[in-house]
Amino acid sequence: IRKNQSFRTRFWDESKLQKLKALLNLDRRLISVFASKKIACSLPAAEWLFGENRINDVLYLKNGIDIEHYRYSEQFRHLIRDELGLRDTDIVLGNVGRFVEQKNQMFLLKLLLALQSTNKNIKLILVGSGERDAELKEFVSFNGLSDKVVFISYI
Repeated sequence: IRKNQSFRTRFWDESKLQKLKALLNLDRRLISVFASKKIACSLPAAEWLFGENRINDVLYLKNGIDIEHYRYSEQFRHLIRDELGLRDTDIVLGNVGRFVEQKNQMFLLKLLLALQSTNKNIKLILVGSGERDAELKEFVSFNGLSDKVVFISYI
């Protein structure tokens, strides 16, 4: 089985796309011709990968997330902010990921430290855990950011 699937409709960095456009177009045509099964999460994703004229045999697998569960709610916003000790006037930055060097949460902490001189209402929520837990928490404590950073372990 030769399968290909698409979850995107465009590249994040359009300037890089220009450099690869000829190769990409050739690759997309070959994929469309030689794939024995075409899978996409949406019509735009299928059109992007396979071409508008080659989507009649695409299997659509919708994203398995109920977006209603994540729809904005003013009531839920207040509930979570109260639970985390955040005021309505606080500007909240967040990061979810493993606490490892590659994810670079230390950069966010240094950024928060620098931003404190211009805005005292900025808070940072770090969700995760990992080998840099102690280092990150020590940086927060040493730099007096304990009231500005909320650590949440994975559930």
